[in-house]
Amino acid sequence: MWSICKKELRQFFSSLTGYIAIIVFLLVNGLALFVFKNNILENGYATLDDFFSFTPWVLIFLVSAITMRSFADEYKGGTYELLRTKPLTAWQIVTGKFNGSLVVALIALLPTLIYYITINQLASTTGIDSGAAAGSYLGLLLLTAVFISIGVCISSFTSNAVVAFIISLMASVLFYFGFSAISQLPAFANGADYYIEMIGIDYHYQSISRGVIDTRDIAYFLSLILFFLFITKKNLQSREKRDKKRIFWWAGLLAGILLINVFTSSFHSRFDLTEEKRYSLTTPTKELLSSLQDELSLTIFLKGDFPSGFRKLSNSTQEFLRLIRERNSSKINYRFVSPDDDAGNGKSWADSLQVLGAVPINLTVQVKSGQENKLVFPVALAAYNNRSSLINLYEGSTRVITPAGLNNAEAMMEYQFAKTIDRIINPESTAVAYAIGNGQPQDAQTFSLWYTIDPESFPDENVNPEYFDVNAKSNYKLGLFNLATQKSIPDEIKVLLIVKPTTGFSDAQKLMIDQYIMRGGKVLWFIDNLYAEQDSLSYKSQLIAYERELNLQDFLFNYGVRINPDLIMDLQCDFLPFAVGGNKENPQYEFLHWNYYPLFESANNHTINKSIGLIAGRFVNSIDTIQKEGIKKTFLLQSSSNSRVISTPVLISPNENRNAPEDALFNAKGIPAAVLLEGKFSSFFRSRITRSQQDSLVEFGGFSQNNIEDNKMIVVADGNMVLNDVSSQKGPLPMGKNLFTEGTQYEYQFANRDFLLNCLEYLTSNTKIISTRNKEIVLRLLDPQKVGDEKTKWQLINIVLPIILIIIFGLIYQQIRKYRFASK
Repeated sequence: MWSICKKELRQFFSSLTGYIAIIVFLLVNGLALFVFKNNILENGYATLDDFFSFTPWVLIFLVSAITMRSFADEYKGGTYELLRTKPLTAWQIVTGKFNGSLVVALIALLPTLIYYITINQLASTTGIDSGAAAGSYLGLLLLTAVFISIGVCISSFTSNAVVAFIISLMASVLFYFGFSAISQLPAFANGADYYIEMIGIDYHYQSISRGVIDTRDIAYFLSLILFFLFITKKNLQSREKRDKKRIFWWAGLLAGILLINVFTSSFHSRFDLTEEKRYSLTTPTKELLSSLQDELSLTIFLKGDFPSGFRKLSNSTQEFLRLIRERNSSKINYRFVSPDDDAGNGKSWADSLQVLGAVPINLTVQVKSGQENKLVFPVALAAYNNRSSLINLYEGSTRVITPAGLNNAEAMMEYQFAKTIDRIINPESTAVAYAIGNGQPQDAQTFSLWYTIDPESFPDENVNPEYFDVNAKSNYKLGLFNLATQKSIPDEIKVLLIVKPTTGFSDAQKLMIDQYIMRGGKVLWFIDNLYAEQDSLSYKSQLIAYERELNLQDFLFNYGVRINPDLIMDLQCDFLPFAVGGNKENPQYEFLHWNYYPLFESANNHTINKSIGLIAGRFVNSIDTIQKEGIKKTFLLQSSSNSRVISTPVLISPNENRNAPEDALFNAKGIPAAVLLEGKFSSFFRSRITRSQQDSLVEFGGFSQNNIEDNKMIVVADGNMVLNDVSSQKGPLPMGKNLFTEGTQYEYQFANRDFLLNCLEYLTSNTKIISTRNKEIVLRLLDPQKVGDEKTKWQLINIVLPIILIIIFGLIYQQIRKYRFASK
């Protein structure tokens, strides 16, 4: 076998044609990946995904050129009969030819490692994912071996090398892409398409080239290689002795290969080599997908000519969908469509999606004729049991597209799909109560809060479509609950929302809330411990912030948290207009930072605050926590590294902004403003409940001293965070939007709404499902400065150096041959 392998190597590298084939292969790859439009350097990502998706097409031509003479020239030159006189079996001849061609192909692929070195050198902070690259190269090696087995097999049927080249080319394309193309035909949609696609090489190559080693893919590639090599062997044997049963051999071989693949599909293992395990589903998602009883249909609207970022998002979505479909292939189907396609109702998908509430992103796309505006809908539509819901694939408080935002979209993809699928499988609404009876606001400033939680309770005509999505859906039902008139909080209420109370809580009210918590009820507190209102400054030159006397300090202290009677001031803050000149009749205003309006940046330390934007606070108190056995505390919101705390009573005046703040005073960092408490709480009334209070609880199940199971609550030291400003012209503004900066260059939509919804989701949702938000994916980018400065150098390196290496190899090989012949 080794002698045949060496013979193949000598035959290929003894002629100039072989070197030219390899050089053309490397030249095409280098130009396509580093020079032509949409190359790796322009895309800006430190990844070789483009290489592994493009190279197979060039590889087909190279392998066909390498293998076309394997047997064709032997037949044509009459040397095959001479070859059979040697002490070699047909299998040794076949494997020798195969191994020789494989070595040639590997020599052609080795210089492409320069691409890996290049991307690593040009990466910004984190280099290329080595595990993913290693898996991808393994996939490319197996793909090369399959193409070679096809080429060697085709060459054994003809004595014409050109015919062998053409047929090998066609057969490789058919097995690589043909089955994927057939599976996309409408006749196979939502039926046999998945299984037809699995027959093709592309399905398994795409799977393994992500950096995921699956025994099913390995078995597929090895069985396909053996299949073609056995056909080659039987064909050689039939040339010497006519075998009438050859067709039965082939059928039996095919049946055996199918059995092997069926067996490995039932008993398989997979190894995710990527550093972040990005292609591994969490256990809750696996359980959710396995529980599907009916068909889940997913339509993704990311088909079209998009900039590189959205192409990357589209590819990532497709990879994820392949992953979940593998989990339950009989129940999950997906398709990619263009928003411009007909939705089947006489309208385009773009029109239908906007009716459903999808918010498009308007992009300027470069086309042949120039530029055009294109609406992109980074959403998917999930349909199950006559219920449907949109899945956001790209979220954010702003619709600005950034690499970090796209990376976050990939990290959050599993959570977005799992959350939506869980909701359409279990469509029951969750009851949330808005507590009143202690001066909580009930006017227009609560509009955004109500609409965020329960939008379907509002008639469309009462909603300003400029600010609010009139087609918004929610899984919550929100209602009022009067703490002053009710005796007990029903267990049907899953979350009690207490927002900015202004009058003190009685012992009866605290007992009611306490026992609700002991029975497992969740409480979301948004508390202003001080009286400090921006409205007061509109008709006064100053105000004094003082305590509200809510009678909650001892109550919250029992659970492990204390809201302090102070205010957080932060250099990272929102803007307000201040009179800086002019006169009383015609003042001159300028937007200045108002340090009492701190902006909280996500610390990404919990699923609630993971990857959300800035959250706006107004006159925020600080929070302290105390040690409580069995209670875990997580700070969700903290001040920036340039902040301070001022104690009360304190005088607040707009005149403070006449001079720049003394930055030296803002030397505190990470001052807590919101905390999550989790564990088994003990009752505030455990050692102080009176006989009459116990009697009052008999009809509601009696007095409970502790939680039986783990519970959780969230305390936020700002009542204004979930309220909204009200415009005299446009009505209620969205939560997190500043009335004074509306329509100016300082306008910004803060992530207060996202924070509120994340809090509710964490308190009410399947804890296992929301844990999927913890997945982290490292953003791997190229250094734009380095790429700009060194682009030409690296382009030349990746085009010229691989070719030089092949030429050097050729010179060394020829010298070795001359030396060997001379020594003989």
